[in-house]
Amino acid sequence: MLEHTQRRAAAMIGWTIASAMSMLVACGKTTLEPVGAGNGGSGAEAGTGAAGGVGGSGAGGVGGGTAGTSGSGGSSGGKGCDGQNPAGCVQTGCEMGFVCDTETSECRSSGCSCNPTTGTWDCDADCGGGVCVPDTGTAEYFVRVGFVQGQEATGEFCVAYQDDSGEQPLWETIGLMEANGLDINDYQFLGISRYMALKARPLYFGKATTNCSGAVAPEKVPADGKYFTFLSVPFSGEADQRWIIRDPDPNSAPTGARIVNATSESRPISVTGRGASDQVDFGDVPFANSPDSFQSLKPGGETSLHSLTVDDGFSVADFDFTQMDLLPLAGTTIFIAGRFGVAGTYSAIGCIGSNPTLPGSKFSNCFSVQEKL
Repeated sequence: MLEHTQRRAAAMIGWTIASAMSMLVACGKTTLEPVGAGNGGSGAEAGTGAAGGVGGSGAGGVGGGTAGTSGSGGSSGGKGCDGQNPAGCVQTGCEMGFVCDTETSECRSSGCSCNPTTGTWDCDADCGGGVCVPDTGTAEYFVRVGFVQGQEATGEFCVAYQDDSGEQPLWETIGLMEANGLDINDYQFLGISRYMALKARPLYFGKATTNCSGAVAPEKVPADGKYFTFLSVPFSGEADQRWIIRDPDPNSAPTGARIVNATSESRPISVTGRGASDQVDFGDVPFANSPDSFQSLKPGGETSLHSLTVDDGFSVADFDFTQMDLLPLAGTTIFIAGRFGVAGTYSAIGCIGSNPTLPGSKFSNCFSVQEKL
């Protein structure tokens, strides 16, 4: 400690006798070297440089001019730039817990600089700057979002984390899609996103008609899960249906399949699945269910699904999975969508397991089929 104090005192004496101060000025950022010879101008508008210290020289601050030397004033500097650098994370970097995703569909410039004449940011015309997304390597919680009947009146999906006061929703202002570099317009009929990493245990998921800074329709997240599907069924002209399904941990995914009823009416559907040599009756599946159990076609036997039949009491829909060389039954969730009693309107999407990371993909490990007429 004494040696450190002596070194610091000696350095201060040396600065007083022999050093000059320099201040590096950039748009929105200032770095100060340890000598106080003079203070610079500041502000977004041009400022007059401060007088230099005796035997030294001063520099202007943000937007300020270069200070004069030996007591004389400096000239006016250029304008500063408002706001943060709009460039992507290739130039600006990411905070801890986030990584730079350059494969996103969101257009961010790879480089921007502040124009001191106009006070605006000049950016490269490319779109490869990237966006900061949560680091899936360190995340503990994940969610994927899906539309099953279109996306009317949907602007963004939102998340609220636990705050210090208890269970009062505190919505993140940046939505799930935007934070992960995804475009909500990429998810049309039967579109389910890839799993998105979350910063902490989620308390609520929500759906906003514009963005997460406005009104959000919330759904409480089950406390005992880590992987979730947040499903939205916004029927045209009807009340929107939203629910959260708890997904299995990918490290212990069960075999078999489960059925989610996301049809057009609040009624059960009867579902039967068939493998190469066996079949299973999934029974009556209630609307907007959140199943935890997975059913195998045959214990120790069938590992893939050949076809599926849905009976809504008015019409029967058949789905053929042979076009994709059968549907693997590795913790597979099958979402059923369609209109009751209307032939040719049913669709099924089978999502295999809970793979949280699909590099280069916007979608989960899912396969969609239309009913076979």
